[in-house]
Amino acid sequence: MDREQTEGDMIEQFTKEEFEAGLVGVLNGTPFSCLGLQQGELVYTVPVADTNKRIVVRSTIDSTGIAAERADSIRVWVEYWHKKSDRWAALGKDSKSWTTRLPGWPERLRDRLRAAWAIAMADSKPKARVESNGESCPKCEAGMVLRTRGYDGNQFWGCSMFPKCKGTKNYEEPREEPAAEIKKLIWSDNQKAVFEFVANSKRHGVVKAVAGSGKTSTAVEGLNHTSPDSMVGYVAFNKRIATELARRAPSHAHVSTNHSLGFGNIRAAQGKVKVNSRKLYFLLRDIGENLPTAENNVIKENSRVIQKLVSLTKANMMEPTTETFEYIADRWNIDTNGEGELIYRTAAQLFKQSTADMSVVDFDDMIWFPASEKVPCKKFDVLFIDEAQDLNKAQASLMMNSLNPDGRIVAFGDEFQSVYGFAGADSDSIPNLIKSLDAETLPLSITYRCPKSHVALAQSLVPQIEAAPWAKEGTLETVSQHQFAQGARTGDMVLCRCNAPLVGPAFSLIRRGTKAVILGRDIGKSLMVLISKAQKKAKVHSLSDTLAALIEHGEREVSKLTRMKKHSRAQSIEDRVETIIALSDGCSTMSQLEEKIETIFSDEAEGVTFSSVHKAKGLEANTVWILRDDLMPHPKAEAPWELQQEANIRYVAYTRSKSRLFFVEDD
Repeated sequence: MDREQTEGDMIEQFTKEEFEAGLVGVLNGTPFSCLGLQQGELVYTVPVADTNKRIVVRSTIDSTGIAAERADSIRVWVEYWHKKSDRWAALGKDSKSWTTRLPGWPERLRDRLRAAWAIAMADSKPKARVESNGESCPKCEAGMVLRTRGYDGNQFWGCSMFPKCKGTKNYEEPREEPAAEIKKLIWSDNQKAVFEFVANSKRHGVVKAVAGSGKTSTAVEGLNHTSPDSMVGYVAFNKRIATELARRAPSHAHVSTNHSLGFGNIRAAQGKVKVNSRKLYFLLRDIGENLPTAENNVIKENSRVIQKLVSLTKANMMEPTTETFEYIADRWNIDTNGEGELIYRTAAQLFKQSTADMSVVDFDDMIWFPASEKVPCKKFDVLFIDEAQDLNKAQASLMMNSLNPDGRIVAFGDEFQSVYGFAGADSDSIPNLIKSLDAETLPLSITYRCPKSHVALAQSLVPQIEAAPWAKEGTLETVSQHQFAQGARTGDMVLCRCNAPLVGPAFSLIRRGTKAVILGRDIGKSLMVLISKAQKKAKVHSLSDTLAALIEHGEREVSKLTRMKKHSRAQSIEDRVETIIALSDGCSTMSQLEEKIETIFSDEAEGVTFSSVHKAKGLEANTVWILRDDLMPHPKAEAPWELQQEANIRYVAYTRSKSRLFFVEDD
């Protein structure tokens, strides 16, 4: 193995997202999986098709999601499945290699992986023939083999790694009728107009894409209509989408998220930069320690409030003034607990200190520093933006700063799916982009997801949405709670405007032996924070005392916020209290309640997936059940922007199903 320099100041620190994007480029479409943290670092595996081998990659990325500061190397080796011991085992010393994290590590990693692949193939005897149909195992992502069940003679896809992996998929005979799955091969006139615009126009463009209109496929195909000699960027909504798009995008396109794009700019300007998501917390703690004890206690009690004020000030590209903080507190329903003067003064100081220090950055900084032109930005000739309706003002500024003088933006989004105004997104992002860019607008009005009956329902909210010519009628019915309980199946999605009504039905299915989860591990964490706050204020610890304190705390806060017309905040607290009460059913101790919260909330869709409509945005299922339709719009929504967001939430809910949509009556 070649000797490589290991000077500490040259070692590169990368994020999990950047490493996975590097793997995508290195593997050129070959699937990989993350096994999670093992001995303190993330481990990835790459199945070697048609063999009992896999390649293992230890990434040096620790629990913070960032590569360790110390000079660890990326290690690669080959493993095989040992039948007798029923476990994976290393193939041998010759299969092991490593590379340092000096600049150029992706290229060296590619060479190590190619060598490992060659070793695995040379040592292997091909297993059962894998059909060249593109199917991959839902459990391990290996290829799949077409098999026949002995008891009924029906065919199914079975994992080629059987018996180690027993993943299966249903086999469907090829259909002659046109279907949504072939939309990529039959481009609509609207989609062709987008491609023509990308190839020949010099103007900025905003593609208004309805739910299920093939927006991502259209955008990726649009990349193929850009010049290979131009600098082309694609900014995806999150790292999962970015990783998938990097597999599909042409080689000349740079795919990133907002944060990875911004962080790359900072590192290019500053060199070695630390990432600490708790940057504001530590700075605020130091500020408080220099204040009188009484003021420091107020700062501690309102730490989250102050940090949120600073975060939203950055997101909205505003100056840290009292007027700004008053506006943000009112607009985003932030309660200053009668300590506004001290909180605003401290927030201004925290803003100034955090923006003066670029040696450590948090996720807000990754956007704010390049958006504020504190560091130069990587420039593109054409910049594609995904989910443009969810941009905040700082992200929009970052996009503008990322263009060459003659560069142009092609943004894709749906203003009627803007539902993150509560979290800081600009609820008028699409109209503002069109106005500021003087952009041409192009429609994608055909949904390839929804049946005709669902489209007719959605048209009451968004008249321009159209069903595909070959769309089926679909099922649209109102059913009882009993019919829902009997009819829900694995793979179904259950939606509600709020989380509390999801809890009872989810646990009802679990008690029947059906796997069910509620999407959103962060929701579980927020419930624990609220429980801790109620316990601390009332100085209680038992379950019964905690629930009583929680109810009292919730009623007091909701009443106060309602009087102040801060309805979104009141609604959030009310939903969290009701969710905790629902979860406590059947619990006799706090530990049982905490265990329930830990197990029911997940970031992975499994079994029957329960979700708030917000969390379901971007997801779809053949069968969708909607609980408590009367909560859309939410009764506490009053401001015009809140009412528009509520209408958008209803539209999102109505457009998740590909076949059957049921409204469940509230008994």
